[in-house]
Amino acid sequence: MVRTTVYLTEELKAELELAAEKSGESEAEIIRRGVAAAVAEIAANAARRPRIPLFTSSDPGLAERVDEALAGFGER
Repeated sequence: MVRTTVYLTEELKAELELAAEKSGESEAEIIRRGVAAAVAEIAANAARRPRIPLFTSSDPGLAERVDEALAGFGER
């Protein structure tokens, strides 16, 4: 394992101490489980996030001419 430093608010530190006492686990183990859960959640969300570009365009210059391309759009 690698040693690291984590800064907690006083309130969170007190909650961590209480949780460790109640569960019989070390504070370090609770922190490791929390970090592992957070990392897994971020990875799962990243896998669901769409990648750019979302589609293939036949006209790569369209974005530069968006005003021209949309001229009159929505007018009757």
